[in-house]
Amino acid sequence: MWYPATVVIPPDGTDPLTLEQVKRQCGIALSDTELDDTLELMMKAARGHVERYCSIYVPSQTVVVKCDRFCDFTRVPVAPVQSVETITYVDTTGDDQVLDDEAFELRNDGMTVSIVPAHGTRWPAIQPGSRIIVRAVVGFETVPAELLSAMLLHVRSQYGMTGSDVNLKKKVVDGIGSREWDMTGAVDAITRQAVANFLEPFRCWPLA
Repeated sequence: MWYPATVVIPPDGTDPLTLEQVKRQCGIALSDTELDDTLELMMKAARGHVERYCSIYVPSQTVVVKCDRFCDFTRVPVAPVQSVETITYVDTTGDDQVLDDEAFELRNDGMTVSIVPAHGTRWPAIQPGSRIIVRAVVGFETVPAELLSAMLLHVRSQYGMTGSDVNLKKKVVDGIGSREWDMTGAVDAITRQAVANFLEPFRCWPLA
């Protein structure tokens, strides 16, 4: 059995999106800084949506995750995994031990991650009731374009809901012009579907 992962070294700020990318997506002048704080919140929310929807980590970060037995390693519940920094366990005498780096192999098969014993080795015996602790670097070294596009669309959708009255269909400013809003929800539905299509290949289904 695996237990929820804990992020011990978080990613930097709004990584992997940048304010420049988001402003271009939203049609905001790069020199306009009035909404920077709001846009940064939207960027973080977009990353959070992708990570929750897909059950993955997007930018590089370090996590610690615990399990009960080495047989749990046949499916690691975090993805993608760039590297395993340490695997620690409690031996049968009650002492903490660190597994040798040469004693295991990390396998990434798409979004499915496993850790297997190295050829010719076997997992050590552990103290009953103890937990095995894995510290790993997760996320993408280079974030795929599909995930970036999904996050940009998500931000654009959030931005589209700012500065407008949801009860207002059309606004006219004398001498300037008018602006109309889609009240059918069609554009929002198309955006949600596009985001889902971008994310589908990266979804990791929960462990049974």
